[in-house]
Amino acid sequence: MTEGGELIDFYDGRELIVNEADRHAERSIGMEFESEEAAMAYYDAYAKCVGFIRVGNCHHSSRDESIDERDEIIGELSTDLHCTNQQLAECWQLLEMVLKHVEWHTDHITKSIQNIIENVKDVEAENEER
Repeated sequence: MTEGGELIDFYDGRELIVNEADRHAERSIGMEFESEEAAMAYYDAYAKCVGFIRVGNCHHSSRDESIDERDEIIGELSTDLHCTNQQLAECWQLLEMVLKHVEWHTDHITKSIQNIIENVKDVEAENEER
């Protein structure tokens, strides 16, 4: 950490300072950055802030190869995200079904217990009358 923000070291020896205010700035589609490194640093800092960790990084000598590879990776990640969101929706449906089932059984057990209590009171009342 530096006085002005967090110092981020890049693989090629360059450094960039990410200010705390920049890290919490409103994120939106179409954001513009001074450089590719600034964009990477911003999103790395944001990801770190929300709990993600960096697993790996690809670096290529050709900018076009790098961009094409990133587009491919983004496409794969988007597909994975879509599949994961579908699985999440299915899990939510199953969870709702299970919760409704639990609620039904809870109501049934509650009514059974109330009937048992009433029967015990009736038996106790009969025993007191004798």
